[in-house]
Amino acid sequence: MENQSYPSMLAILEQHVARVKSLDTTRLVSLAMNPHFTYPSGEVDMSQVEDIQQFVDEVKEGEIYDIDDRIRQIRQIAERVDLISCNYQEQWYDRIHEMIPDKAILGTETYMFFRGQDWVLQNYLDENPWWDVEKRDYCIGGMIWTGIDYLGESIGYPAKGWSGALFSTDMEKRPIAWIHQSNWTNQPVVQFAVMDYTIPCNGTKESWDYPRYETHWDFPQFHGVVVPYMIATNCEQVRLFVNEKEFLLKPASEYSNRTITGYLPYLPGKVTVIGINGGTEVCRQEVRTPGAVMKLRFESEEQTILLKKVQTLRMPDQLQNAGDSSAKAFYIENGFEDIRENRGVCETTAPYQMFLKVRAFDREDHPVFRESALVTFQVEGPAQILGVDNGDMQSSEPRNENRIHLFNGKASVAILVTGCGRVKVSVWGAGLLASQSVIVAKAEYL
Repeated sequence: MENQSYPSMLAILEQHVARVKSLDTTRLVSLAMNPHFTYPSGEVDMSQVEDIQQFVDEVKEGEIYDIDDRIRQIRQIAERVDLISCNYQEQWYDRIHEMIPDKAILGTETYMFFRGQDWVLQNYLDENPWWDVEKRDYCIGGMIWTGIDYLGESIGYPAKGWSGALFSTDMEKRPIAWIHQSNWTNQPVVQFAVMDYTIPCNGTKESWDYPRYETHWDFPQFHGVVVPYMIATNCEQVRLFVNEKEFLLKPASEYSNRTITGYLPYLPGKVTVIGINGGTEVCRQEVRTPGAVMKLRFESEEQTILLKKVQTLRMPDQLQNAGDSSAKAFYIENGFEDIRENRGVCETTAPYQMFLKVRAFDREDHPVFRESALVTFQVEGPAQILGVDNGDMQSSEPRNENRIHLFNGKASVAILVTGCGRVKVSVWGAGLLASQSVIVAKAEYL
């Protein structure tokens, strides 16, 4: 909300809070405050503002940098809500709590990796904002902007959308997501990634970005060059090997952000990381330098799904004993296809959307991260292709087709299973062995 803490804004806020509580008295009401506050210097009619981003940028010229003055503005809002909701203000949490100790703080928007400091909002400190939640009892949570890439908020052509998230649009988990997963699971996690700035920018606004880590061990242009790496883990100790040579690491607790970082000489071959708890191996990961790309392979070769029978409709009594033609006309008119005999009820099968991912592999079944071949998908059986994706926000390839180039060695197809039976999804590319995935769709009657 703009004009934060201005008299007109506070009056509108009071109206909104009262309206929400008139509808639901059981839940807390709050307001997500952006990190920009200005000294009131005349009211602005926001209904006349055509370009909100331009307005915000211009307002910043009169921005409040004195922390105590800023928190006095925040306190006026806090007096009218149940908890304090802050966007990108972690660096002020302690001061806010000191001046407003009776209200909990919620991070309603946070960066996923970096953090500001003092009056500098975008200071690129590698202190994950989640630690502010973990270390402070009065801070009840934090919400990353955002979890999954989406179309919109492009920082400029050729990017088609926002690419500063834990997952790309094709639901590929980025290395930064493993850092967060290591904090949110009881299962042991150890995940290696290497910093790779040879990969073009995918259209991310800098403060919402993270160091360019990728999960591979493939630098054909290097030999013996030292490269940075990270290991996301929740284990007590991690062992690290490159081609069977071990590199000693400190206990995981001695690294900031529970993320082990360091440098390795790049030598083609294999990187192995092993998670240790109580002196025992609990998990491991191997990342290998691939050979020439040889084949495509779906992540799942076969799976069974259950299609629910929904939209039950009882036939009017006068049609129960009518001729078949009248009953059939009734079913068709109401959009039903599957008639269950002697019940006077007809039902349809709810369609089922699925996302299938395919990757490029070499002869030894090692993923080929740098492959970008054009691949084509096809379905047989009761299903249809809805679209394709590869997570590349810079690409201008249409997504409503059945073909797309691999990006970082992978691509996905979205299909709609429309009925029971066997569905075969195939994918092929020039010079690559094709792959198939079989889906067996069965009915689940409600």
